[in-house]
Amino acid sequence: MKKNTKTLICIILISVMFIPKIGELGVNINFLKVSITDLIMLVLLSMLLIKGLNKALLSNKLFYILTFLATLFLLYLAFFPSDNMSIAIKMTRNILVYIWMGYIVVSSWFNKNIAQPEQSIMPFTLLLFITSVSSIIYYISLYIEKREFVLYRNAETFMASAFCYLIMYLVVNKLNKKTLLMMSITLICLFFSILIQQERVQIIAIISSIGITLSIALILFIQSKVKVYFPRLILFIVGSVSLITYIIMNNEVLKGLFNNYILYRINLIFRGNTIQLDDSLNYRTEEYKTIVEVVSNDIFSLIFGKGLAHTYLDGHFLVDGFWMWIFLNMGLLGIFIFVLLYIYIIVVFFKMNKFNFTLPLLAFFISTTVMTLTIPNFIYRVDEAMSFCLFLSYLQFLKNTCSRADKKEKKYIEVEKIGKEYIHI
Repeated sequence: MKKNTKTLICIILISVMFIPKIGELGVNINFLKVSITDLIMLVLLSMLLIKGLNKALLSNKLFYILTFLATLFLLYLAFFPSDNMSIAIKMTRNILVYIWMGYIVVSSWFNKNIAQPEQSIMPFTLLLFITSVSSIIYYISLYIEKREFVLYRNAETFMASAFCYLIMYLVVNKLNKKTLLMMSITLICLFFSILIQQERVQIIAIISSIGITLSIALILFIQSKVKVYFPRLILFIVGSVSLITYIIMNNEVLKGLFNNYILYRINLIFRGNTIQLDDSLNYRTEEYKTIVEVVSNDIFSLIFGKGLAHTYLDGHFLVDGFWMWIFLNMGLLGIFIFVLLYIYIIVVFFKMNKFNFTLPLLAFFISTTVMTLTIPNFIYRVDEAMSFCLFLSYLQFLKNTCSRADKKEKKYIEVEKIGKEYIHI
């Protein structure tokens, strides 16, 4: 099988993870549900195991951190009481299958099929195009069925983070016309897929992510450490805003959707020239207060949490915020493990010097981090878990690429130094 064909098949299989409602299709075994996405990941891992794993993949620090994290969730599932075993299994499965196993599968694909970071942009862009278009098509079917603008969520963290990634990639990388065209089309599709979800935190995530990374890019540009294509960014913004505005203003459905977003999702918190909490934000505030009170009742709960899928506040188990959910379920121990993972990620970013690739990935990471503050993310949904898996896999790939480049450069310097000493003698 040709390399391009393998890549296309891999992209299609991964894109399945982001198709709306796909995780609900599968086979029920008592309280355990094996979905189509579970089977795909298990098949991919089995094929990889048959061929043999790369030893280098199993020797990096990130693999050990993820292994410890997956083991911890399994221990909680086995020995801590759970108020909802089905949800507890779902949470553990997301960590074990889509992050731990997913990291092994996707990292192996990177090692075998991608030689340089620039070769990954087209496969990733194609994945985003498929994901955004599938979300738009699904929302259209919902609108046709209900004839109203419903609140709809699908891979919102992935959409926002990928949008930031592509914007920054446009700014700091030299691109050919084909790649530039494909990325521009995908960004416009991503915009509409973000619009239909009407998630306010996405706006905060995108603005903060692009703002921070653009500022860093400007500093590095002044220091001559990275080339920044600001004219391209300005041209893209002017062109895309003009096109999107024209499309929205000339389509009653899109115009209504946009107005609905502004009136009922944005302006709702601005009343009387002041910022006021709406029902959703008020609920979150009470939710967080309750969680702190529940977990702080005794020292054991504070350290180890209440167990996976613990119910609180009138029997609810779902928490509108990743970190608060971890705090409720796994206490300070769970927070410590995820903070350790974040520390590793930040250290890796500081060590890498390929700024034209690390800056887009940093934008992805900042956006994802902002999104974790108010949504459950990868411990509850397959699409969000797969998004984090792709990020971790590419981060490790970049780290390995930078390490190899640094070793070659050091070797070249040593050879050059020896040559000069020989000539001097």
